[in-house]
Amino acid sequence: MNADQLLEALSLSEDFEIEFKSARGGVPRSLWESYCAFANTDGGVIVLGVKQHSSNRFEIQGLEDAEKVRQDFWNNVNNRSHVSHNLLGNEDVRIVKFNSDQVLVVNVPRAGRFERPIYLGPNPLTGTYRRYHEGDYRCDENEVRRMISDSDDQTSADSRVLSKFGISDVHVESLQAYRNRFRSRDAIHPWLELDVLDFLRKLGGFRQVRDSGEEGLTVAGLLMFGKEESIRDPSSNVSFQLDFRDRRSDDPKVRWVDRVWQDGSWNANLFQFFFGSSDESVGKTGQIDCVRAT
Repeated sequence: MNADQLLEALSLSEDFEIEFKSARGGVPRSLWESYCAFANTDGGVIVLGVKQHSSNRFEIQGLEDAEKVRQDFWNNVNNRSHVSHNLLGNEDVRIVKFNSDQVLVVNVPRAGRFERPIYLGPNPLTGTYRRYHEGDYRCDENEVRRMISDSDDQTSADSRVLSKFGISDVHVESLQAYRNRFRSRDAIHPWLELDVLDFLRKLGGFRQVRDSGEEGLTVAGLLMFGKEESIRDPSSNVSFQLDFRDRRSDDPKVRWVDRVWQDGSWNANLFQFFFGSSDESVGKTGQIDCVRAT
């Protein structure tokens, strides 16, 4: 991030990918919550030396001793008793000059599956954070345990094979609609010549475990293209809930102006939820309030 990019970011204010902090008294503790949150989510940028005057107005304040702040940052990010893992290289922590002021810009990458969770202190169950909109939120124990379990497995949770779930558990209309979208992007792609099962294999929705020989839909394949009754089947060992609420009303008494949820009027898999059913009764615009799959 250079000076021009910093100016643009200031005009847009904080969001999912950027966090401003004053740091006049040195490296603030809240920086480390943001570092962990960005690392455990999708990465982001932390800028030290920016003061917030209101919810949507920021001013470059500068750092009294930018070199000392940078050195203090490096000392802490490499202290395993302070933060679990350093994801950064020299190019990720830079002093940027803006007129007579200096700020410290920290580019935090998304941690890999085998590195998560990134956490503060000695205990991941109490020191793990994630980023939601413009805030850093402490993860609950279940969320942390899922990260730990995912990092221990050789394959990700969504690649897990459901050996008793096969092509009969696929909602054919959903897969065909996806295939049509795929075709619209590349009409001569070789995958389009494959039959349904092999096409699903290429997408990672159907897989065979080489060691045991068992095969079936993966968790990702079931959630994306599965029949609703198959997703709800207890033997899938998946907890799944979809809920979309359009909250664009300015009236505080209106909880939402529209809602899409698993009410039985459509096949509730992820593809139908995101893109809408064939009769366009689903797939509205607004904010997704809740999508959970564990």
